Amino acid sequence: MMRSTKPKKALQRRGKSFLFAAKGIGFAAKTQPNFCFHLLAILLVTEFGLLYDLEKERWGLLLVFFCLVPALELVNTALEAVVDLVSPDYHPLAKVAKDCAAGAVLVAALGAVGAAVFLFGDVTKLSIALGIFVTTPWMWAVLALELIGAVVILLLPGKQSEHATLLSRTKKTEKKEL
Repeated sequence: MMRSTKPKKALQRRGKSFLFAAKGIGFAAKTQPNFCFHLLAILLVTEFGLLYDLEKERWGLLLVFFCLVPALELVNTALEAVVDLVSPDYHPLAKVAKDCAAGAVLVAALGAVGAAVFLFGDVTKLSIALGIFVTTPWMWAVLALELIGAVVILLLPGKQSEHATLLSRTKKTEKKEL
């Protein structure tokens, strides 16, 4: 199949690609509580970085983690969907694939936390930022809303994969037989 040389067609294809990507992000936001939790963490770290008066170079490092962790969560979601598609019955190798993908997200998230410890490690600036936060009433309201959001995200059931459902059914059946 030959590609169209018309610029308008090429732009339409590119636009559709971005639309498909946005739909993937939307799917993850609707079905994956961990994805939403990572987005909320990014919001909180951004707010704190502004209060902390973080230097430009340090924002660059944070930006890498702000992109890396949600991107890996999206890859994890995609891998889970593909595994469920190609292996509808429970299989130990399907579990390994899903566990490894989830592990990649965890490694990146722990790396982000470790980086944050170093980035926000200046005790003087930390006390100034916390002082601004404590003495600013509207910041308390923002934090309260974010905490409510975090609780809601943590309580959402999310989409359980077919393998997790099959495994839990298998274990329940085995217990009943004993």
